[in-house]
Amino acid sequence: SNIPPEMWGGQVTREYLYIDDAIGAYVKLLQLDIATVGKNRVFNIGSGNIISVKDLIEKIIKISGVEMEINRIEDKREMEISSQYVAVKKAKKMLQWEAKTDIDNGLAKTIAWYKEFFYNKLTF
Repeated sequence: SNIPPEMWGGQVTREYLYIDDAIGAYVKLLQLDIATVGKNRVFNIGSGNIISVKDLIEKIIKISGVEMEINRIEDKREMEISSQYVAVKKAKKMLQWEAKTDIDNGLAKTIAWYKEFFYNKLTF
């Protein structure tokens, strides 16, 4: 649809992980010998794709090819974390894993999938 996205603030940063990379990490985790992990069995799975919400929305608009403006709501969300991402050193070392998909390619693949999915749903 051509309804402009709404954005509160937009300066917070987040880390985004493409679904195929997440699945790859879980497959590696399933293959890991649990005895080698020790007591700390927590793995952070991340991509290094850290971007502000504003920049992410602008990328989505650009990649989608739809011309629209962001409907900005200047109020900040109460108690919002300004920057959120994970450290993946343990996953890289113990799982021999790292994300392969950068933010632009991940968004392009995701947008293409959604376009095909909704097109097919509307044409049956």
